[in-house]
Order: sequence, then structure tokens, then C-alpha cells
Amino acid sequence: MKKFYLSVLSLILLSGCSASGPMYKPSEISSDKNAMIYVYRPSQFVNGGGYPEIKINNKSIGPLKNGGYLYKEVEAGKYTVLSEGNIMNWNFPDINVPVILKQGETAYLRLLSSASTSAIVGSMVYMGRDSNLHLVKPEHAKQEIKTMRLSN
Repeated sequence: MKKFYLSVLSLILLSGCSASGPMYKPSEISSDKNAMIYVYRPSQFVNGGGYPEIKINNKSIGPLKNGGYLYKEVEAGKYTVLSEGNIMNWNFPDINVPVILKQGETAYLRLLSSASTSAIVGSMVYMGRDSNLHLVKPEHAKQEIKTMRLSN
């Protein structure tokens, strides 16, 4: 019975680390001069409880939680999208991705994290971790992002 309560408590704690906002709904670009940036993170077990801060040109648009997405309408132009971590909950190196947007264009960036076995020494397993933020083709991103929740 003790294991059951520990399992339930673990699920409750981990659910607080996942995106819990409304389900994805495309946002309309409000001006012909503007463009849209979406950053999303498919739900994964690896580092599922941690989350980076997402910044566009060094201005925060929020934390990107597991299974979540963020978006920002911007003027057409050149931008740097940053996935910024900290030692407390996202201990990966910062990632900068340059994005150039034309009027009316939408860019989709996907954040993934992974783990791999780096070495096995006796009974010890040393794990390597990595994260990746990259541009995704709109037709592929639209299929993935529709299952996400707004990260809040």
C-alpha cells in the first residue's frame, strides 16, 4: 500500500511539470506586417520534470514545459530564439537558433531532450544527456503541435 501512495504522489508532483494550459489552437497573425513564432516540446520522459526559459531576442516568452508550446507574434525580420536553462531545472547548455521571418510567415521550433548510455563500468551506467532546438517544416510541426497544451 505504501508503494501505491508513493506512486500517486510521484504522478501528482510530475504532473505539475507538464504544460497544463488550453489545447493548441492556431493563433491568427493580427497585422500584415507581422509573423509568428511557435516553440513546442513533445512530451518525453527524459528530463520531463525540467523546463527551460524560452526567449526571443533576449525577451522571455515563458517556460516551455513538457508537452507544451509557446508562441509570439513578431514583426517580420531577424530573430534569435533561445532555450535557456539553469542549474535547478534545466541543466543543459543554452541553445540559440536564428530565425528570419517574412511578413505573414510562421516559424515552428521543436525542443527535444535525450539520454544515451555513455559508458558501462562494472555495475555502474553513466548516462549522457543532450537537448536540441531546431526549425521544423510547418506541415510536420502542425501535426505534432496539435496534441500540445499552452505552457504556463
